Amino acid sequence: MRTESPFVVADGPHRRAAPPVVPRGAIARPRLALPGHGDAHVAVWAAAGSGKTALLAQWREQLQREGRPCPWVGVPPSGEDAPTLSSAVAAAWDDVDRAASDGPIPSGGAPALARRAPVTLFLDDLDRLTSGADGAWLRRLLASRPASLHVVMAGRRPPAALMRAVLPTAELRSEDLAFTAAEAAMLLRSRGIGLDDEALTALLDHTGGWVAALAALADRLARAGARSQLPPGFLTDQRSAGDQLVAELVADLSASDRDFLLATAAVDRFPVGLAAHLADRPDAAAVVERLSERLALISCDDREGEPVYRYHPMLRGHLRAESRRRDLDAAARTLTRASAWYRARGRPGEALELALRAEDVPGVARLVEQHGVELVFRGVAPRVHDALVLLERRGRSSPALHVVAAMVLLPGSSNRSIVRHHLACAAASAGELPPPLRLLLSALQILEGEPDDVPSALAVLRTRDRELRLATADPPAELRCAHVVVDWARARAADRCGDPDEAFWLLLECADATDSEHTAWAHLTVLQEASTLAARQGQWAQAVALADRMAAAPVAGVESDLAAARAGVAAVAKTYRETMSASTADLDVLLRSRAIAFDRHLAVEAAALREMVLLDAGTDDREAFARLEHLALTYDRPTPRVVASFAYHLVAATLVHRGRDRAEEAVALVRRALGREAAETVLAAALVQDGSGRPAQAEHGLLAALSARAPAWDPSTGVLVLLTLAAHADRCGRSTQADVRVVQALERAALLHARRPFVVRGGFGADLVAVRLGRLGPLDGFAAELVRERAALPRRRRPAGVDVPITEKEREVLRELPRYQSVGDIADRLQLSPNTIKTHIRSLYQKFGVSSRAQAVEQASRVGLL
Repeated sequence: MRTESPFVVADGPHRRAAPPVVPRGAIARPRLALPGHGDAHVAVWAAAGSGKTALLAQWREQLQREGRPCPWVGVPPSGEDAPTLSSAVAAAWDDVDRAASDGPIPSGGAPALARRAPVTLFLDDLDRLTSGADGAWLRRLLASRPASLHVVMAGRRPPAALMRAVLPTAELRSEDLAFTAAEAAMLLRSRGIGLDDEALTALLDHTGGWVAALAALADRLARAGARSQLPPGFLTDQRSAGDQLVAELVADLSASDRDFLLATAAVDRFPVGLAAHLADRPDAAAVVERLSERLALISCDDREGEPVYRYHPMLRGHLRAESRRRDLDAAARTLTRASAWYRARGRPGEALELALRAEDVPGVARLVEQHGVELVFRGVAPRVHDALVLLERRGRSSPALHVVAAMVLLPGSSNRSIVRHHLACAAASAGELPPPLRLLLSALQILEGEPDDVPSALAVLRTRDRELRLATADPPAELRCAHVVVDWARARAADRCGDPDEAFWLLLECADATDSEHTAWAHLTVLQEASTLAARQGQWAQAVALADRMAAAPVAGVESDLAAARAGVAAVAKTYRETMSASTADLDVLLRSRAIAFDRHLAVEAAALREMVLLDAGTDDREAFARLEHLALTYDRPTPRVVASFAYHLVAATLVHRGRDRAEEAVALVRRALGREAAETVLAAALVQDGSGRPAQAEHGLLAALSARAPAWDPSTGVLVLLTLAAHADRCGRSTQADVRVVQALERAALLHARRPFVVRGGFGADLVAVRLGRLGPLDGFAAELVRERAALPRRRRPAGVDVPITEKEREVLRELPRYQSVGDIADRLQLSPNTIKTHIRSLYQKFGVSSRAQAVEQASRVGLL
């Protein structure tokens, strides 16, 4: 007779408990829907109180509603007399309809689970699994899983016995289960609380999205009668429900365990070696493992090979406050020790972060002088900048710090005088610089210098570079970084001196000399410059390929990593170019990050891209245009590539919403940034000329730009030029010429994987293609895809302001017409005479071809002017 298994959690008098049920009032979380119903095994590793059990219960309930059997097995605490895992699963299988099974599961070896109907097996509390035999059995089960079996594994952490030999096809961790702002708002509303955005953000920051703490604090808010605001001192009051919960957990520990927590809480995350160093505990591995079993607020991440532990923000905050209360100086010394530990292991980024928190001025200065350039190349320039600010505030200065400051500020700063100040200070004491930084100084002087100074500076640079390359067989990181900046400076100098081909190949050498891990920021920066240079030379495919390399770079850590932020913007730009539909969600995350705010040019690029997505979709047109216009007008010392990316949208929307005169001003802005000959400038001018009744002049300018191969900063500009020419020819009855231009536009778009040009300005490009389907030869397949994608998008009215040119005063009057005011009322509001208002209204009637106010409002709405 088979012994009833304490692993089994199912109905029946001899089972330990029932499967969890969905808690009353549980928040629906569609973003965490169970993936891969029948072709995957899923793992959920999360701390207690994170909502794991409620999520599993929701998954099981949904599957059962769909008619799927869901046997459930829970591993008991260690020390209890328990049968093998295979026997426990066999016991749970008794509750499954055996008619759909080919037989019971054998008690030994891998189960024979070949079933005609799909089954989902839940294995919970696997962190308690310690038996090597059970681990081997589970590995065989996962490796030989039949297609009809879906396995859901769960626990506080992956079991050591499993050894991650068979990776789950989907995995959720504590951070994935943390409540989002929307989910937290739903939880609060269920208790009658509707916090404003600021209060909700503060609550999430305090709890880290931990549902147990959120629920406790929500109950306390409800008892306090709070509805939209947090009471004063609510999150800092040590008597708050969340803090009381943490304090109670810690109070039950021994003094030595509390000391261990206090020492290790100084860092956000720690491997066992660092814990042993900070707490002076050789047995740190056993201590942290024991504490993580006891406390719900300690999580372990082993995805990088070495277990790394992290305390929940509430636990960490409580421990740090207690540490400062006990001995503020000792808390700072702990941070300094942690910084030294990371520095000794060649991890200057972590070392600098901790030295900054300790305000260890000598340690910060040493790290910036020796590793500052390396850290900038990795993408953590914002952290290096924070270090420089601290050192300046404390009166610390050196030639090396000035070189690093110039390197930090040069790419993204709009204030060139500050960069030149740092370069001048460094040059005044260049003899004190170590050779790598002296070489770097020469390169930075070329990047920032005036064109007339380039030849002499380049000669000095070449001499220093050659001497160092010959003298150093295995250069250190700082010297390798300096060599990259040297090649970058040589490329910039070649471009200024009229040799773009040489510049391009030097930039490619820079890109090859860097990588997306250790020198990520430099790698992405030179790729960006090479892509832009290729576009200016008409090498469209090369330009797009380089941009795609940027988009493929990893984007983890976007909050503080400038390289990740740059890669993230590149990835969204690629999606924007290649598709007709795009979301602003990733851009919203990027724009909230501190890293992107550090680079003004990157921030403008991301913000402009967001508004372009909205304008193309017809969402929030007026507000999106107003934000784009503000960006353009306040963008000081603009980068031509960034202006080129939004020039077309800016001028087209200005023409619709502000009129011809303001559109001319927008064209002038584009011209100042890009030059008169740039394809983007010519295209922007053509938009205004066409809207002002000068289509022949517009077409002439575009044809001249096309024949002269006008330089373009954005690869997609050429597609828009060809589509605009096709539209001109089509309107003038030159159908053969229009056909040729449409084919040329499709050829270039296919080469660049560019679909976006066919959806801008209401999709006029897609409309041109649609009427020519079947007559486009080899391009018919691509054209049909474009038309289908366009048809699948929500329809929006096309902004036809270019076809109905109205003056600024007429536009002001038009905006008053939907209010059903009298002529006198409109005159009073606009401070004009009634006769002037009547004149403008008659002019509007004539331009719209209507005879009444209602018809004028209807027509203006149809063409996008209202």
